[in-house]
Amino acid sequence: MLNLASRAKPYFGAIVLSATLLTAGGIYSAFRMPSGVYPEVTFPRLAIVAKKPGLSVANMEVQVTRPLELAVSEVIGVERVRSKTIRGGCDISMDLAAGTDVGRAELLAWNRIGAARSSMPADVSLSVERMTPAVFPIMSVVLSGGDSPSQLRDYAFYQFAPRLKNIPDVYRVSVAGGDLREIEVVVKPDALLAAGLSAADLADQIGKAHRLEPVGRIERGSFAYSVIVNSQGETAQHIEDLLISTKNNQPLRVRDVANVKILHTDRVQSVGFAGQDAVVATIFRSPGGNTINISHAVEELLARQSLPSNIKATVVYDQARFVSTAIDNVRDAILVGGLFSILILLAFLRSWRATLISALAIPTTLAITFLFLHWSGETLNLMSLGGLAVAIGLIIDDTVVVVENIARHLTPHPASGVASAPRAMASRGADATPLASTRGADGTPLAITRGADAPPPASAPADPIDAASGEITGAVIGSTLTTVLVFVPLAFIAGVYGQFFASLSRALSIAVLVSMVISLTLVPVFAAKFLAGKPMPAPG
Repeated sequence: MLNLASRAKPYFGAIVLSATLLTAGGIYSAFRMPSGVYPEVTFPRLAIVAKKPGLSVANMEVQVTRPLELAVSEVIGVERVRSKTIRGGCDISMDLAAGTDVGRAELLAWNRIGAARSSMPADVSLSVERMTPAVFPIMSVVLSGGDSPSQLRDYAFYQFAPRLKNIPDVYRVSVAGGDLREIEVVVKPDALLAAGLSAADLADQIGKAHRLEPVGRIERGSFAYSVIVNSQGETAQHIEDLLISTKNNQPLRVRDVANVKILHTDRVQSVGFAGQDAVVATIFRSPGGNTINISHAVEELLARQSLPSNIKATVVYDQARFVSTAIDNVRDAILVGGLFSILILLAFLRSWRATLISALAIPTTLAITFLFLHWSGETLNLMSLGGLAVAIGLIIDDTVVVVENIARHLTPHPASGVASAPRAMASRGADATPLASTRGADGTPLAITRGADAPPPASAPADPIDAASGEITGAVIGSTLTTVLVFVPLAFIAGVYGQFFASLSRALSIAVLVSMVISLTLVPVFAAKFLAGKPMPAPG
């Protein structure tokens, strides 16, 4: 069996430097790895949401839902299409076959939807989303107070949400609750009839006059500037003053045929907090984003941002707390497991030097494991952290076996008081051939010879560190590979379950493999440096 310890001992400085650099890189990677509750899995499903406010359920189903169902059912890889239609909207779920490229299916879905768009209402809004953990919110901030529900929503939508969106790793911010202000034009039927206009004519004239319109450009040197006329009304009076036609050479304005008021849209949802109207800003993270970093950035923004005196911001949901709790649990498992391992080793080995060498393997293995997980694109989540928590007990196993065997070889022999080592002992049986001597003429011995069946001379004692490592190398490699072979198949489970367990399998397998290499290289090198030549006490 290949003895890694004997090959690594001459390179003590290189081994220690490599382990130090890898450990530092692992610590750095642990703080940069994305974090979340779930692994970055992709569910084999696409969600299509269509909205057409005010459209009845029957019309929504005929004009929007059915055309969308027929269109997306032709996408390659679709196994089932389900839909749910409500007033003003519908939700379509596309279940894909296992192994289907979700990104390609999304592009094909958009192509089919674009082809069917002509048969749907012109102002229907459509969105297609992959079902990933990024579609679930990670934080919710409630804004309460304000002069009115509409003023509270305006502040949340136009000022607060854009600041949240500028935080790194934030995918989008949705605002719900409050009142959405709008300018309503209530026609006067008699005046409109007298003017010879219909409600549709009035709406068309307002739409033409209330808009942004490019009217030309100005060229100056190498630059061209567009000239845009803004005729959009910002107040009710602006809308009232819009000219819609002339009658008997007299201008006919909106106020002549209608009343203009600033009201709000009909509420379809309501948000309350502490018994009063409120607005909630929901934060979604980007795929691969760091939940904990986003949470800290939001808290810093709330502490730094000066809100209006009558508006209060409260964090009511923070997923980072769950992630932090999971990380704290793994930290506690490392500390408690490492502490008990050290105490047990100290009780059995009765040597602080051997115990510290074993204890060094735990943080070194975990740090290097984080480095490899970061390189493989893994994230800190409940599954990967759970794999590391399970691996804590397995990490120390290989080191304990190697250190214990080295300590046994370094323990003084009970009879001779010297460290035990493999040695060849010459023994004589009853029929052993006696020694024969040859003497010179003056009687001086010239040579001593043995019989043909006499054993060879005893060989020099072997190095106890090399001997101990060589004896145990096969057992350490075999036990580690057995553990890896038990957990690796979890990564090959088909479907979403396989994506979840792959994170656990990858973290645990990398940890035990790193532990094996450290126990066969770094531990014997340190033992040769700090234990060799110093007899070990008798085992406890």
